[in-house]
Amino acid sequence: MQRDCTITDALKRRQSALFLEAGNRGITHKVVHYETGLSLSIIGQYARGETAMGMSAALKIRKAVGAELFSMLLDDGDYLVEASKDIDHDDLAAGCIEYASAHARARHPESPAGVDIAPCEHETLSGHAAKLAAVGG
Repeated sequence: MQRDCTITDALKRRQSALFLEAGNRGITHKVVHYETGLSLSIIGQYARGETAMGMSAALKIRKAVGAELFSMLLDDGDYLVEASKDIDHDDLAAGCIEYASAHARARHPESPAGVDIAPCEHETLSGHAAKLAAVGG
């Protein structure tokens, strides 16, 4: 049970940090209240780290604060990313094929660094990855 307490304590600390940053960005407790329907009292308890959020409240708060801020509740290195509503699936598929093809060429034994990725190939792959990120939202 000690582990559960540690997880709960970590969640409470992250909640406090989330609400502090939300406030710095102009997302006040009242804004969260109006967006979620949660009481100001419970929002204050979450913000002070007195109470750990349940899933239902967390999902409501996620919509109010956005994916970037909500990611503060996740483990370091984990991020919630919102999918773009304007994805051009044809462009995305073409970009994936281009990236996969460039990757296969870079890993070919007859490429500049053999099966390792050479700096020039890394640049090419990074360019393809950047295009994917731009197209995929």
